[in-house]
Amino acid sequence: MHSAHSGDTAPGPAVSARPSRRWLWLTAVLCGIGGLTPFAQALELLGISTPGGIALQWQAATVLVWVVIGPRIANRWSLTDSEAGALGGLGLLTIVATATHATIAILLLHPSTPYSSTSNWIIVALGVLPTHAVTAGLMSLVGSWTSARRQRERAADREAVLAAHAVRAELDALRTRLQPHFLLNALNTVTGLARSGNGERAADVAADLGELLRFALTESGDTVSFDAEREIVERYLAIEQVRLGARLRIAWQIQPDARTTQLPALTWQPLVENAIRHGIAQRVAPGTLTLSASRTAQALTLVVDADGPDHTSAPTPEPFGGLGIGLSTLRRRLALLYGDRATLAMTERPGGTRVELSLPIAVHADVT
Repeated sequence: MHSAHSGDTAPGPAVSARPSRRWLWLTAVLCGIGGLTPFAQALELLGISTPGGIALQWQAATVLVWVVIGPRIANRWSLTDSEAGALGGLGLLTIVATATHATIAILLLHPSTPYSSTSNWIIVALGVLPTHAVTAGLMSLVGSWTSARRQRERAADREAVLAAHAVRAELDALRTRLQPHFLLNALNTVTGLARSGNGERAADVAADLGELLRFALTESGDTVSFDAEREIVERYLAIEQVRLGARLRIAWQIQPDARTTQLPALTWQPLVENAIRHGIAQRVAPGTLTLSASRTAQALTLVVDADGPDHTSAPTPEPFGGLGIGLSTLRRRLALLYGDRATLAMTERPGGTRVELSLPIAVHADVT
């Protein structure tokens, strides 16, 4: 037996908790290229020969450093997690990166200028400061984008789980509401047959009612095999046959492929009950109830076709009452389980009514 809904829903495709390395690489490279000219100009002011070539080498090394520390920046200083903390951390990181870059450059290049060492350091620092600031900021944005996606995904998962719990609770509420009606009607039917003096039939009906009661109490929230649902319909019809006698004629038209499907429990029986109560039971002359089942690759189709009232003064017999599942309740169950993928259509024909139910194929069961 397969449950129509589980207690929880499986989350959708998980968003990676790590920022995209591709975007971090791209950010570092583009910022390295963008900072090439300002750094070369600073080196030129310091009197460095071939400033362009040296600046290219330094920027390549800087890009590698940013690539290494990029994931840490994106994870630790995401604006979506802590805006104030991120801005403070990024500011401190920019100052440290700029000071380190300028200090190493002065120590390794030994510029010979009329300026003091401090002035030389300031010239280099001003040349690389914008590049480091932009690089750190963009890497933080990559982390912020990843964090925002992750939060949206978690929120969607929580909403899906809550929606599943709501559907499950409503299905259970419908199921609980059906049970007292069924039990009362079942007891009344057995009592009526016993008082009529037909003990053998009363015993047979009691057996059928016991199975119907067990089915209603244990299966009404779950999917069952086609054969299990058909058995419940047959037991219900056996009881109605006792009550209606020759006025009820039953014809089955079941395609073999239909038996390989599953459907929500107590789906077909309410259609049969409705057809008998408002059609066959209102007749004096015999009426025919035709039950059909067929399937395609996409859907299972159940049809209940019944002759209607014959416009004579037929006494209305005391109804068995079935399981007390009205068509409105059935429609609500189908809407909860399938949305708009299930259809229930009722059409009038000359002398009767035809009801057609189409259910999407979800589960296949092996039939032996």
